[in-house]
Amino acid sequence: MSNYAYSQVQTDVQKDYGNEYYHGLKYINDKAIEIIEAYNKKHNTHWMSLEPDLRIFVDRCLVPLEAQWAEYDPYEKLMNIPPVNPDNWYVSVTCNETVSDIPEMKTWDIYVPTTRPKEPSQIE
Repeated sequence: MSNYAYSQVQTDVQKDYGNEYYHGLKYINDKAIEIIEAYNKKHNTHWMSLEPDLRIFVDRCLVPLEAQWAEYDPYEKLMNIPPVNPDNWYVSVTCNETVSDIPEMKTWDIYVPTTRPKEPSQIE
């Protein structure tokens, strides 16, 4: 496969645009990438998004998404799941108002895992 063809392949997250009821993972990942790219530019680093878990399903957000760096995913910590790599961080993507009428589903936080290459040869 040529480099051009490989660069045109989209992941399932990149193809998930959502609909009027649920929020597309593409937009959640795009918000995480926005934070990561700003950090990379400021600190001359090479952090990358590992994309949100495809099993995530959240109601469509009615307000602009917010994002910030997070040291760990509190849901994994709550379930006592050990970190795959303790050096990696997450980007917390937050929605403060959704289309849902259910009070428990009016807001959500998704933790997008990140990584950075250990060696310069691994940088795309």
